[in-house]
Amino acid sequence: MALYLTQEIELSRRHEEILSRRAALLQQMEDRYEKQKRKKQAYAVLSDGARERNAKILKDLQALEDRLSARPLPHPDIVNLETQYWTSVEEKVPEWEQFLLGKVHSFPSARIHAVGKTKAESFGDLL
Repeated sequence: MALYLTQEIELSRRHEEILSRRAALLQQMEDRYEKQKRKKQAYAVLSDGARERNAKILKDLQALEDRLSARPLPHPDIVNLETQYWTSVEEKVPEWEQFLLGKVHSFPSARIHAVGKTKAESFGDLL
């Protein structure tokens, strides 16, 4: 009978140990759940703020688009000058690329027109 009593005491002790480990694990699970819940709430607040900012930006962009579409078109001479400018830029890009990449050591020079003026001087005459 003493043997049963010792086994009973040992089982009771192990039972208490298991119950205490279970309680500790339940507490850890509850703590993690609360932490995840707080994190989720914080993300929800951040998400709402981002959604509001995005809506404001979209509204601002739409207002800007409306203003730009209501704006009159530029004068044809200005459009022509702008086209010539971008054509000139596209022509010069290969020269500048070579210079900027260090493949050519001399600075790209201005082209000379048939009348002997650089493009910059010719442009000054237009003004």
